[in-house]
Amino acid sequence: MPASTEFPGGQVAEHTSAEDLLKKFSFEELAIATRHFSNKRVLGIGDFGDVYEGNLPSGELIAIKKLKYMQDGEQEEEIENQIKEVGSVSHPNLVKLVGYCCEEADRLLVLEFVPNKSLKFHLSDEKKRSKLKWSIRMEIALGSARGLAYLHEQCNPKIIHRDIKSDNIFLDSDFKSKVADFGLAKIFPEINIRHIPADKKEATIYTDSENSNEKSDVYSFGIILLELISGRKIHESNLDIVNWAKPLMTKGDSINVDYKSLVDSTLKEDYDQIEMERIIYCAAASLYSPSSKLRPTMGQIVRTLEGKMPHKELWVVEGTQSASNDDYKAYELKTYKYSELAQATGHFTNGRLLGGGGFGSVYRGSLPREKEVAIKKLNYEISGQEQEEFEKEVNAVGIVRHGNLVKLVGYCNEDSDRLLVLEFVTNKSLRYHLNDEQRRSNLKWSERMKIAKGSAKGLAYLHEECNSKIIHRDIKAENILLDENCKPKIADFGLAKFFPITNSVTHISSRWKGTNVYADPENYYTQQGKSIQQLSDKSDVYSFGVVLLELISGRVVLLELISGRKINDEHQVDIVKWAKPLMIKGDSVEINYSSLVDSTLKGHYDKKEMEIMIYCAAASIYRPAKLRPRMKQIVEALEGNMSPSELWAVEDVKFISRKLNETELEPPSLLKKFDFRFLAEAAGDFSGKHHLRQHDLCPVYKGVLPGSDQRKVAIKRLKYEFSQQNKQEFEKEIMAISNVNHRNIVNLIGYCSDEEDNRLLVFEFVANNSLKFHLHENGGSTIEWTRRMEIAKGAARGLKYMHEDSGHKILHLYVKSDNILLDDKFIPKLAEFGSAKIFPDSVTHLSISKIMQNSGYMAPEYQSTSKLTDKLDIYSFGVILLELITGKQPVGHFSGHKNMVKWAKPLLSQSPLEGKDKFDFVDKKLQNKYDTEQMGRMVACVLACVDDNPERRPRMSQILDVLEGNRSLDETILFLNLNL
Repeated sequence: MPASTEFPGGQVAEHTSAEDLLKKFSFEELAIATRHFSNKRVLGIGDFGDVYEGNLPSGELIAIKKLKYMQDGEQEEEIENQIKEVGSVSHPNLVKLVGYCCEEADRLLVLEFVPNKSLKFHLSDEKKRSKLKWSIRMEIALGSARGLAYLHEQCNPKIIHRDIKSDNIFLDSDFKSKVADFGLAKIFPEINIRHIPADKKEATIYTDSENSNEKSDVYSFGIILLELISGRKIHESNLDIVNWAKPLMTKGDSINVDYKSLVDSTLKEDYDQIEMERIIYCAAASLYSPSSKLRPTMGQIVRTLEGKMPHKELWVVEGTQSASNDDYKAYELKTYKYSELAQATGHFTNGRLLGGGGFGSVYRGSLPREKEVAIKKLNYEISGQEQEEFEKEVNAVGIVRHGNLVKLVGYCNEDSDRLLVLEFVTNKSLRYHLNDEQRRSNLKWSERMKIAKGSAKGLAYLHEECNSKIIHRDIKAENILLDENCKPKIADFGLAKFFPITNSVTHISSRWKGTNVYADPENYYTQQGKSIQQLSDKSDVYSFGVVLLELISGRVVLLELISGRKINDEHQVDIVKWAKPLMIKGDSVEINYSSLVDSTLKGHYDKKEMEIMIYCAAASIYRPAKLRPRMKQIVEALEGNMSPSELWAVEDVKFISRKLNETELEPPSLLKKFDFRFLAEAAGDFSGKHHLRQHDLCPVYKGVLPGSDQRKVAIKRLKYEFSQQNKQEFEKEIMAISNVNHRNIVNLIGYCSDEEDNRLLVFEFVANNSLKFHLHENGGSTIEWTRRMEIAKGAARGLKYMHEDSGHKILHLYVKSDNILLDDKFIPKLAEFGSAKIFPDSVTHLSISKIMQNSGYMAPEYQSTSKLTDKLDIYSFGVILLELITGKQPVGHFSGHKNMVKWAKPLLSQSPLEGKDKFDFVDKKLQNKYDTEQMGRMVACVLACVDDNPERRPRMSQILDVLEGNRSLDETILFLNLNL
């Protein structure tokens, strides 16, 4: 039996001797097989030679490559040996060499026949390309990468292809990719492929002119990926694909993707977003890295495409540490036997015990020929998880790599034993250094700031950079370990992922028994006598705020002992309650530094940095969960790139100024479920006196919630025909939109859903009416230009958040001026944004077609396609901008037109380049008091948004970029793809 190697994805490559694999053919045999190399049998013409279809006497179909470059007969033996060496290479994603002919001046290679032609053939025209669905393209990329990685990293000696291009990627009947011509450079080393004559410019585009090593193959493979992503020819309109794609993928030294312009339109946006992002990062790192040394290896590309390596780690700029091949190998988690780990820890002796927790005990271990490690022996009672599921979760966490996270090295999954092998962090935990006054005094301010920043970066990475978000759920000083340079590393970040059924806070943090100071009170409630913590990244933010308080004050989180005597529960003072009066006064942050700051610092700290850390702690702990900053914002603030006051909003202080009552702590969700009678009373039994507005689907009423604070709300009552939606489905949709939290979106407070088919939504009350009212219905008054510009930007931010930043794309479908509400500071808030999610059928068949259709806001293509896409919202937003510019309503009488867009487009298309003289369509109420450059940018945005071709309309992030003035007018015209 031949030896074999299994590769990622389950492929097996056999290692067989050349004598077993290769047959030596005579020239005559191959001439007969190809009908004497008849042109009718030509499969392709290449730089090294022409390829013919051949039939062997056995009936086997083969491909025969007749090489152009003849060799001296004296070299025959040497060439034959080279061919045999290449012939021993076998991998599912490489075209197999079956045999050869080396006779006098003739050199021919006999290859397996791959029936479905080349990748280039399938990409060559739109019709064939449209059949290459995204899943097929992804498999082609992955298969080709595996084949190339095998040549570079598994062959001995390595084989560098030197001629990677879409002509040399062949597809079988199942579209499985096979790399061809991989051995020609090895067989004929004296031939410099860069100097092979070529009739087309394409031949040189794949070539990295600076290198002839394996990184040149990586460069060429990056172009293959660009072809799969974009469907574009590699040379088109006097521009090669590398230079065409660069501005669509990179900005400065970072990745910034214009998906609309980059991705092949024949895919019709039907692709997996995460997979697309992976493949784009692979292409960018292969092509645009500052030097070839910073390009990834093919092995890293394979791991990235498989989702086993974070794609963002491929992109390395000068001055940062690149991921070496050793780093790549480190992603392959090691598996250990239980006996190995028992021996490494002295059979789990207490002398090796480092610490313990709810999930298990941690021991110091010494493995042969390896650095010291930490071995976590998971508790038996929570180790009953199925082996396959456990390994899946371990590998998911194993690919997580960040300088401020404890690295998972390997694991043991044997019978009922589950152990994790982790890097050993030498300098114990933050808790150890804070617990003792002497050790705390050695923790200088600069080190505390370093610990805060590093921990924040690690946590932000878990929340926002991982392929799938990881919520820690147990952030505390014990789980922040320090190395010898006081660099922090967060531990235990994957345990909640391994054990998702474990919700008990007392189980995770048993140290604090019934009281967990780190636990977020909004997501912390009691059920059947157990303390339960809801899964939320904002709970991690709360816990991190407590860690910051410890760094600031040096105080223990819960003062349990006075003079060695345990005090009663009611006299226990936790750090959160203790610090509040020292940080908050009335409606502002007011800091009592002398009482708050750790006395062991002896006043030696940076005042500005201290203020920033205090603001971060205050915003993380004393704001309601929905309004807490994200970890990424905390990182920005700690690094001085964001004003600390931005983390704190004055209008939220009412929340922290009052004592939380028991009912507010009880619900597991932030969204409140109301009783129907309660809301009916609040809305005056839905009387006309309380009626605020009529949304296309349902009436909205003003309500005042009974209680001490008499909170004003807007209550939307769904019509009966829509209220019959399945109750579970309705509540599921409500929970989905409840996670939407943005300053420019009306906040959903709660809902009613009962057995009598009453369905109501309760929103925050926005006091200052709608944009429509202020533009068209408010008598002679108007909105000044600067305020109109801010309304445009705010509405754009809200819509961008829904489309691109909320975690799942939400279409508004009702973007119009009466659904943009204004608060007393004229900050815009999008209303009715959840209708499309709550009523998918009704939106398609009633609301859009019968009501919005004739409003002047609906894009023209909807009438013929009925397709709901984000491009409908983009068009509607363009109409909003036009209202802000002209002061006119979308439907009316406009010089022979009934539609404002049709009237305005020819006027607007002249104005951006002509200046103020051509702005005669501007609202006369403004009395020419506006910024000309801002007006030009807004006009450009209108033209792009209301383009008749939805594919040409920009994304909201592009519109916001222009409105915020980040581009000159000339750049804007190019950026928005305007034809002016």
